[in-house]
Amino acid sequence: MTSPYLLLIIGPAASGKTTAGQFLAGRGWIHVEASQVFRRLARTECEDPVAQLDEAGDFFAREGFNAVARAILSDIGQSLQDPVVLTGLRTPEEVVTVLRSSLPIGILALDAKFTIRAKRSPESKRALSRRDEVEFSWGLLPKAKGIADRVIVNELSQRSFRGRVEELAETGMAFVKRRGGDASATGGDQLQKPEALEALVNRSTALDAQITETLGSADLHAALATLDESDRMLLRLRYVEDLTQQAIARRLGLSDGTVKVRLHRLRQKLKQVMNEEPVRHRPGRRPTSRASSG
Repeated sequence: MTSPYLLLIIGPAASGKTTAGQFLAGRGWIHVEASQVFRRLARTECEDPVAQLDEAGDFFAREGFNAVARAILSDIGQSLQDPVVLTGLRTPEEVVTVLRSSLPIGILALDAKFTIRAKRSPESKRALSRRDEVEFSWGLLPKAKGIADRVIVNELSQRSFRGRVEELAETGMAFVKRRGGDASATGGDQLQKPEALEALVNRSTALDAQITETLGSADLHAALATLDESDRMLLRLRYVEDLTQQAIARRLGLSDGTVKVRLHRLRQKLKQVMNEEPVRHRPGRRPTSRASSG
């Protein structure tokens, strides 16, 4: 094998991340599972993936979306004596934090059809779908294949899958120089993917501003008419009453994480509407600006 490096494996639930990590652990790798680190930091004993969603949302809102990655890097240190496989990261902020370290890193993305993942998962299809919905809303999974150095569509037999993982891992995947300090190998582009991810991290802030300006000048009632009452209330509190996410959570009796996830989904829905429909201005109304980013 090449010199020790950190192999970051990302993908949706039941795509084979843990299987790959445990398999490499049996080959002498150190396997770090991010969900275990999260449970340690959040001081929770909950191991149910679905029940963890709200806890994770609360934790991210409170400690930052890269808190788990920061803790993992602190545990690993700045040099590797043995190869490390890291599974279970969920957000772009976590991946940016890892890529900004001085460690040599490779990224492997896993994927599989929902029907195949549902057969593998001990969860019900409904629970797995719920996990997908929330975890995709955090922003990393929709971009996983685009930021990965290699992709495995894990619709293979377990034996074939493990063989593919071992082959890629043991050869070093021929990409770790990009992030191991040897920029000359790729023309100095080792920051290309972190910068692309940081643009993804910043998308929410820019979209907030776009929605605020549009709702201040467009036919707000027509836009809200396409949503159910709970979503309309959430948008009124956020963009009309200008409350922070924490204040909304207190008023509605929800967790901060639940509010954050629901607002993200609504921003994406409104973005689609704004891209498809012309904005109609009200006479005498000017765009408003928010004093707090919440």
